[in-house]
Amino acid sequence: MRNRLQFLLCSDVTGYTFNPHLPEGIEFTFPDQSSVIRLKAKTDGHRDIEAKVTAVRDISSDYRSFVENIIEKKYLVLSDCPLVLPVLDGDKELVSVAGEVVPGYSITFDMLPLGLQRVCQEVTSSMAESLVRFLSLLRWQQNASGPHAAFPHLQAGQAVPVFFWKTEHENCYLAPLPRNQVLSVSSSGGMRWEERHRVAFGGLWSEAGAAEPLAHELLREAKLASNENPRSALLMAYSALEVGIKQHIGKMVPDAAWLAENAPTPPLDKIFRDYLPKLHVESAVFAELNGSNGLAKEIGEFTKARNALAHRGENGSPPVHEYIELVSDVLYFIDALEGRAWARDHLSRKRFPPTTQ
Repeated sequence: MRNRLQFLLCSDVTGYTFNPHLPEGIEFTFPDQSSVIRLKAKTDGHRDIEAKVTAVRDISSDYRSFVENIIEKKYLVLSDCPLVLPVLDGDKELVSVAGEVVPGYSITFDMLPLGLQRVCQEVTSSMAESLVRFLSLLRWQQNASGPHAAFPHLQAGQAVPVFFWKTEHENCYLAPLPRNQVLSVSSSGGMRWEERHRVAFGGLWSEAGAAEPLAHELLREAKLASNENPRSALLMAYSALEVGIKQHIGKMVPDAAWLAENAPTPPLDKIFRDYLPKLHVESAVFAELNGSNGLAKEIGEFTKARNALAHRGENGSPPVHEYIELVSDVLYFIDALEGRAWARDHLSRKRFPPTTQ
C-alpha cells in the first residue's frame, strides 16, 4: 500500500458561464498527470459553475497514519507535532492523553505536524495558483466574458486555502482549517470544451511562462464597468490598447522593450499604420489578415474620443461598447501575430471577414 495523500480544492467560479451548456463540464489533466481540474455546473443550467482541483502527493507512513487518525477525530502525536497532550481549556479536556478529540472541538492547521504543514501549504498553494492560471488562460484563449477575480477567496493571499483530503477513503474530508479561518466560498462565461479547444488549450498550458496579458485583463475590467461607468470604461479600454501595443513591440524588439514601456507613446494610430508593418514585413499572418490600415483609422478616432474625455470632460460617440470591441480586435490581432492561431476565432467579422481569418 502506497502512502499517498489526495487533495481536493473546491471553489465556485464567480461570474462565468458555459455557452452552450456543457452537462459533462470541462476536465483538464496536467501534462505530467500531477493534477486534474474540473469545471462543472452545479445545477441543470449553465450558470453556477464549481471548480475542483485534485492532486496526489507521496507522504511518510507516519503522516498517513496521522491523517487517518484526524479523520477519525483522534490526534496521533508524532515527533514534529507542536501539541503536547492533553490539551486543556481551563479544567476542560479538549484532547485527551490518548488523543481523543472531544465533540465540538476542531484541530486547526497549526496543530498538524510541521512537515505535514509544509506539504499541505506547498500542494494547496500550487493547486490554487493552477486553478487561477487555468481560468485566466482559458478565458483569454476563448474570449470568455467574466470578472478578473473569479476566485476572490483564492486570490486574497491566504497562506493556506480551504481544502479537503483523504488517504484510501472513498470520500474526501475537510482538512483542519487555519486558526480563525472563516469557511466561506463565494457563490456565483461562455466557455467551450470541444476537441479543438482542448488541443489549443493544451498547447497554451504547456507554454513556459504563458499568462493572460495585462492588456486583456484591463479590457476585461473595462467590459465589466461599461454599463454602470462608461467613462471609466472608455479610459480603461484605451489603457488596455496602449499596454497591449507597447508590450507587443517589446516582444518583437526586445532591445526596445524599455523604451516602448517608458518613453512617451507616439500616436497609436501612427504606430499601427507605419511601424507595425515594418515589424511584420515577413509575417504571413500579417499579410493574410492585413488589418492594420483599417484598425489604424479607428484607433485614431478612439484616441480623439479618449483625449476629449480625459482633457476636456467631453462625452462623444460612438458608445463605449464599440471601442471595447475595437480594442478586443486589436489585442487578438496581436495575439495572432504572436503565433496564437486560436486568437483568430475572436476577431470580429466586421473588421476581419471570414475570408481573412
